[in-house]
Amino acid sequence: DYLMMVNNRMKLDPKDEELAFITGALLGSDLAQKLVVDEAGEPLLTRADLQVVAPLVRKVRYTAGETLYRQGEDGHTCHVLISGSLAGRVLNDEGGSVAEFELEPGTLVGEMSLMLDMARSAEISVTNPSVLLELGPEAFRALLGLNDRIPEAFARLANERAQANKAAMEAWAASRSASDQVELNEKGFLRRFMKLLGRSCSLVSETSPG
Repeated sequence: DYLMMVNNRMKLDPKDEELAFITGALLGSDLAQKLVVDEAGEPLLTRADLQVVAPLVRKVRYTAGETLYRQGEDGHTCHVLISGSLAGRVLNDEGGSVAEFELEPGTLVGEMSLMLDMARSAEISVTNPSVLLELGPEAFRALLGLNDRIPEAFARLANERAQANKAAMEAWAASRSASDQVELNEKGFLRRFMKLLGRSCSLVSETSPG
């Protein structure tokens, strides 16, 4: 039986093995288990959903001492930490640290930059050799298009993040062009995400929050 298992494993396409790894890592991450959830907190992303997205996700490795994000730089991706560890710092205008935090495996980082094309709000550095999954705009659009409840879940997530950091969000909104204004509430974020999908905003309930 052992020899059969080894033989079958040797027949696996390395690409298929990589996609299976990415799918499993996404499924066990905060993205699937804690963030993209319904109003009751139940996960909305299934393994089958993530198998669709996995080919658009890139596995990347970093060594200790490397910088993942620099505060203030443009950002169009987010990352899921699979193994290793990251440290974050929020800097003031003089470059002094006003907040520090550590990130553990399973954590999603950089999601506001991915969802809203925002500049990085913190400096993120690699403290131990780390493996991460990188999701870019194409992967994000694929997630949004999985079913009608996914954009709503991301809108709730964006709204929660916005309410936690109102000053930064107001500055971001003020920097947008007149044709790309976004209301800083759940409805506004949902409209933005539906626009990314090329769909109308008819899914936005008139009774939804915000």
